[in-house]
Amino acid sequence: MKARALALTLVLVIAGCAATPSKPRNSAGVLFNASIEATQKAAMNALIVNGFEVTLNEPLHLQGFKGRSVGVVFTTGGETVGIWLEPIGATRTKVIVTTRKSLVNKITQRIWNEDLLVAMELELGRRQ
Repeated sequence: MKARALALTLVLVIAGCAATPSKPRNSAGVLFNASIEATQKAAMNALIVNGFEVTLNEPLHLQGFKGRSVGVVFTTGGETVGIWLEPIGATRTKVIVTTRKSLVNKITQRIWNEDLLVAMELELGRRQ
C-alpha cells in the first residue's frame, strides 16, 4: 500500500512539472531599439517583476519559472517562460518569448508573453 501511494505521488509530481519552452521556428519576434546587453537586462527585470524565478540566464537566452500558489479551489502558477534574444546590428535586438504550461491545472495557468514584453517596453521603449 505504501509503495503504491509513493508511486502515485511520484507520478503526480512529475506530471506537475512545467515543460521547458522551446524557441519557435520562423518566429518574427519583436524588435527593440536597444543593444543586446540592455535588452538582456530588461528581460531579466521583466521576469522578476512578473514573479518568475530566473532559472537560466545566458546572454542570448533566459528562462523563468512561475511558482505555484494554492488557493481554496484552484492551484495557479507552474508556467515556464523562455526569452530568446538575437542581436540585429549594434543597437537593435530581436526578442522571442514563449510560455509553456505544466500538465496539471492548465485551466488556471496563463500565457505570459505579452506581460513580459510590456515590462520590457518600460525599460527599452516601444517595440517595433
